[in-house]
Amino acid sequence: MSTTWTRTVQTGIDWGSQTSLIVAMAPGTTLRRVRFAWGFYGYTAPTASYVTTANNAMVLGLCTVASTHSVPNARTSSSDVNPPLERWIWWESRVPSVKAYSIDGSVVIWEASEPQETVDSKAQVSSTVPSGDTLGLWVSAAPAGAWDASGVAYLWYSASVLTEPTVS
Repeated sequence: MSTTWTRTVQTGIDWGSQTSLIVAMAPGTTLRRVRFAWGFYGYTAPTASYVTTANNAMVLGLCTVASTHSVPNARTSSSDVNPPLERWIWWESRVPSVKAYSIDGSVVIWEASEPQETVDSKAQVSSTVPSGDTLGLWVSAAPAGAWDASGVAYLWYSASVLTEPTVS
């Protein structure tokens, strides 16, 4: 059986609710494994509220969704949509933590808190969608709120996805 690795890197994604397709699987394709890394980075003025910024958790997940359906929002729709086909295969939230201050004290540098565990999901999701449809593996991300107006923040991710076609 022939397997295929699909790899992608996305950087500089604006802070806010986002969805992004990683791979679209034809009917009969099986998702075998996902190795995934993600984080965010940003800055604020030192006058920005530490509590507000530190509580602005970004929620991000990987979900399988048929192309005829909408991708769920990771923060507001964290339940499985239509298991076993359409479901979250991984879901996590991270909060901003202070990484550094500029030498002159004019900027606070923030980055994502460390992950709870390595994202290495072994999956067994078979694309049983009708002919002409696809099953997508999607990234869905949503923060608690807007980033402080005194700065800017960006999200990034990388993914390696192993798929295998059904052998007839």
